[in-house]
Parts: sequence; C-alpha cells; structure tokens
Amino acid sequence: MDPNIQPDFDIMFISEVYPNSPADCLNSAISIPITQTYYNCFLLSDPDNIERVTKESYNALRTLPFYQSRVQCDIERVTNDACFCPSGFTGALCGEAAFSKCYVNMTNPAMYKGCREDKVDSDFYVYSI
Repeated sequence: MDPNIQPDFDIMFISEVYPNSPADCLNSAISIPITQTYYNCFLLSDPDNIERVTKESYNALRTLPFYQSRVQCDIERVTNDACFCPSGFTGALCGEAAFSKCYVNMTNPAMYKGCREDKVDSDFYVYSI
C-alpha cells in the first residue's frame, strides 16, 4: 500500500456529554463514575488539536501506511461521572423519554384480511393512530 495515497477510510470521531454535577442528571437519575478507554489522536502537523476516535479508527490510523507517518495516537483510561437513568428515560442526562413499543390490533376494518371487493388496495392509504 502506497503511503502517499490516502485510503478510502472514514475516521469516526466521538463526542459525549457528561454531567457537570449530580444535579445535572434529570428525572431522578443518579450520577455514577464510569471508566472508559479513550483513543486520542492528532495530526503531527497540528499537535494541539487532539481528537477522540473510535477503537476501529484508532486501529486503522495506527496500521494504514498513509496515517502512520501523519498521525500520533495514544490510549488513555478516563473516569467520568455519568447519569444512570431510571426506567423509561434515556440520553446523556436522562432527559429524554425512552422509546416504547405498542401494538395495535385493528379489528374494524380487519386489516389482516386486506382489501377485497369493497375497497381498492393502494399504496396511497395512510393509517394514523
């Protein structure tokens, strides 16, 4: 692989939100410490601009010849406080309602029977619940 040709590879960056204090956690969530592995990389031409990347991107940046001579990467273990959300909430600060599934049994008209003689079957019907 030619080290002067940039490979067709998308570098995936990570940006996360953490609470500044336990009071930032919403909906009765509690703040707990979590330890993560950070994969930090920077261009040798711009050492002050450190970016956090995914593990897959880190591995590619360390092994692809084009990046080996242009990028420096390090691994760091970091402990941050994170919000532990109660049931029904999600998001970095537990401020979003969690997705919930519901199933509807349509009985009139019986949707499972499809459209027969009295109604024309069409992609243009829109059903709303």
